Amino acid sequence: MKRLVAAAALFSLLAFGSAPAKPAAPQTLTVFAAASLHDAFTEIATRFQAAHPGVDVKLNFDGSQILETQIANGAPADVFASADQRSMGKATDAGLVQTPIVFAANSLVGIARFDAGGVFSLRDFTHDGLKLAICVEAAPCGRYTRIALQKMSADPHYWKDYASQVMHNVVSQELNVEAVLTKAKVGEIDGGFVYASDAMHVGPSQFAVYPIPDEDQEIPTYPIAVVKSAPNAALARSFVDYVLSYDGQTVLTNFGFRKHP
Repeated sequence: MKRLVAAAALFSLLAFGSAPAKPAAPQTLTVFAAASLHDAFTEIATRFQAAHPGVDVKLNFDGSQILETQIANGAPADVFASADQRSMGKATDAGLVQTPIVFAANSLVGIARFDAGGVFSLRDFTHDGLKLAICVEAAPCGRYTRIALQKMSADPHYWKDYASQVMHNVVSQELNVEAVLTKAKVGEIDGGFVYASDAMHVGPSQFAVYPIPDEDQEIPTYPIAVVKSAPNAALARSFVDYVLSYDGQTVLTNFGFRKHP
């Protein structure tokens, strides 16, 4: 009888296969990323989720300095991607993140609305009555802007008062680069300084873009790291690896980022 029961069980296993495996429990991966990464990381998150069924990537975009402060104050995060080394350096010095890796670079550019009038180059950003917006100095885009203006003031293509004359036209200082773009799009300002990756998406029929030569700026570099208190550390490492992969780098390039040095 026992043999018959065992044979029946074996037949049932062979006929119908083993019991289906339980689906993996849903996981949430929280990524804190610089505002300038908004479009690129949204696409990367979509692709990462497709490759990892059951994973929901929650993206939090803002100025890198704000994100670092949030993590320092205990905000739950798995990954931190900054638009500069300074914000990431603060997180590293405070023991908040694992060893960061640079994954992309960018460029600072000037943008001006076509209806601003009389703006045909960066030299014209000093015209009286022009309304400009930049990021606050604490934000990476604000620090990069101030460095560029000082370098341009020492460039023979400009003049020593160039930086102060441009700053005289600044009517708004924003916490992140997306806020600068928003004010430009709705016409609250005539122009400002943003990243080249952002300038790709402001609308070529509405804005003129004026690149800043590499020698007149500090090239923005983007480090990424797993947060030490990450609720999903293994998944966070997988996300960082994907950003560094060929697919991740292709997305970044398509969205206007430069290859990291």
